[in-house]
This record gives sequence, structure tokens and C-alpha cells, in this order.
Amino acid sequence: MALHRQRVRVGTKEDGSPQVKWTQGRSLDELNDNIVRTYVDYNLLDGLLSEEERIVLGNRLLGNAETADSPDETAKESAAPQESLPVDKSAITVREYAIPWFKTYKENKLRSTTLRGYRSNFRKHIFPALGHLRLDEVTPDVLQQFMMDRQDLARNTLHSMMALISEMLDYAVEDGLLPKNPAASKRLFNPSTKKDRRRALTLEEIQDVIRQLYATDNLEHRRILALMLFTGMRRGEVLGLKWEDIDFKKGTISVNKAVSYSSNQPILSTTKTHNGIRTIPLNPQLRELLKPYGTEGFIIGGDKPLTKMVYDRIFRHIREKFDLHGATAHVFRHTYLSMLNQAGVDPKTIQAIGGHGNFMLTYELYVHSNNNQIMDAGEKVNELLSS
Repeated sequence: MALHRQRVRVGTKEDGSPQVKWTQGRSLDELNDNIVRTYVDYNLLDGLLSEEERIVLGNRLLGNAETADSPDETAKESAAPQESLPVDKSAITVREYAIPWFKTYKENKLRSTTLRGYRSNFRKHIFPALGHLRLDEVTPDVLQQFMMDRQDLARNTLHSMMALISEMLDYAVEDGLLPKNPAASKRLFNPSTKKDRRRALTLEEIQDVIRQLYATDNLEHRRILALMLFTGMRRGEVLGLKWEDIDFKKGTISVNKAVSYSSNQPILSTTKTHNGIRTIPLNPQLRELLKPYGTEGFIIGGDKPLTKMVYDRIFRHIREKFDLHGATAHVFRHTYLSMLNQAGVDPKTIQAIGGHGNFMLTYELYVHSNNNQIMDAGEKVNELLSS
């Protein structure tokens, strides 16, 4: 007799990829029982069943003859009104509610990079601190203490984490598990004063990287770094750029798509936000560094985008060959937008080139002033007062 087999998702690995377990059965009924047994073994049903339902399910899985499947019990049930067993809603913990909520409402609608960040928040912060609490034990005071314990995190990081918690609790209110959302309390405040700012490269470091670009004969390495350094594009936008997106006559680049990853495989979709669809200038040095030009396909990868494994390997080789002065793909983005600021480009134009809908996000997180600019500002004010 052929075996029926099915993969069951039982968790998430450290890298964000799904952790799966194969189940099997000699019949479909046995397979389904084994799937349920797997859920029980991994505590994926905890808090979602009442005590009575737990007993019925346990007896069924153990093959107990005194279950509701017996003829006598079946006859009693057929004569009695069919009524589902009540679920003890007050016993559901944050962890027990969050896992199925996340699977249902988040996993199929968010980019893989965003999902990894959310999973990390749950694994490292939310579950250790709040996961064991019943939903009705999560009060504004508990949430404020949660933030106070993490005030060393960047302000934006803590804000994003609380937004995730608040969204989950909104669903719990809608499900009738809470009377109101404690995360919506006006008493709550973000205690972090730390801004998540990445250091942009100095002018000397930028010039050094450019010299290395002109010296290398590795076409792929040169193109990747040049696109990151001279466009301010996100990594996914660089990997999703095609030759037809560059108008060499007009000197423009059309940014309209990006690559994200599901495990190792690339997914080509629209840009991160609507404001990410934009036109940016083609820098003359970038024009030279992209030679020889192609006519179709992806600038990086050719016929199809790079897999994550291939991209990581390429960038690892780049780090070994080039002195990037500690820069990552995102630091190059910061560096380009900061260069625009130092060159005197107006802030709204920097916002448009960076592809942001929020002006303050561009100016507070991506635009860096150096000491020379600060001293120049003081001298200009002094000249104005002297005159």
C-alpha cells in the first residue's frame, strides 16, 4: 500500500526560512491524524483548544475506544443538539495567538526581507518578554516596561516593534479576545533617544573606492559597486535594473522594480513603496564604469536576477578584493544621498531621488552633515552678522 506524505511547517529557522517536518500515513485519515499530532508535538495548537477539546483530540490520537467515535456515544450525539465546545478565550497567550495570526495575515502579503525582520522581533524580543502572558495580562504598563527594557535600541526600531504588537492586538480585539487594544493607550511613550544612523563614507574614502573601481578588470564587481555608489538605489533595485531602464541619450535611470528573496530564490516585483518608482540621473562616471553596454536583460545577472546565495558570494569576493572602508550596500545608499546634500541639492530633490514618501525619513536618516559643513554654516552666519 502506497504511503501518503505531506510536509508540515512547524517553525522558522534562524535565517528566516521555514522549518518543516515530513508526515506520512497509510491512509488519508491516518495522514491527517499524524499532521494533527505534529501540531500538538510542536505546541502549535496550545491555547487554541479548550480542555474538553484537548481530551477528545488526545483520545482520538491515542485510539481510545471510549471516544465519541463509539456507537453509543454517536447515538447520544445524534439525539442531542449539535453544539461546538466552548473555547476558553481568556487562557490564550500572546505566543499562542501570534503564531497563527502571523501565518494567516502576514506571511503571504509581505516581502521576505520584511518577514525576516518581523520574525526576528518575535523571536528575540516579543516572545521572550510577552509570549507567556495571557492576552488580557498585556496592559499599557506592561508594554511601557517592555519599551523601557529596550530603550537602548534605535528609536525607529522600537517604534516598528510596537507597531507590530499593536496591529496584532487590534486583531485580538476584533476576535473578541480583548475589550480594547492596550497598545493604543495615550500614556505610552517611546523612551529611546538613539537614532539608527549609519556612517556615510568620507570624500577621501569615496575617491579611494572609485580608484579601485577603475583599476579592476572584473566587470560584474565594477558594475555592482558603481551602481550602488553613484545612484543611491537600494540593493534590490540594483539587482532588478535592466539595460532598457537606462536612457543613455537623456542620461537618466528609471527605477521601477526590485528583487527580494524567498529563501534563496529571487522574486522580481515593484519597488518597496510607490515613491520608489522614480527617475534618477545617470552619473558620467557611472556611464563609463558600466561599459561595455548591454542591450537587454539584467545588468547584474544577465537573463535572470541573481539568487541570494550567488549575490552573497559575489559581495563576499568584493569585500576580499576591495577596501570598502566598512561600507555595505546600504551605506553606499547613505553615502550617495549625503553627497547630494553636500553638493547643495535641495532636500525635496534628495527625497525624490532616494525614493522616499516621508521627507523627515530622508533628512534625518539618510542625509549626513560633516564637520566642514557645520563650520561653513557658522562662518556664513558670522559674515551675515558682520555685514
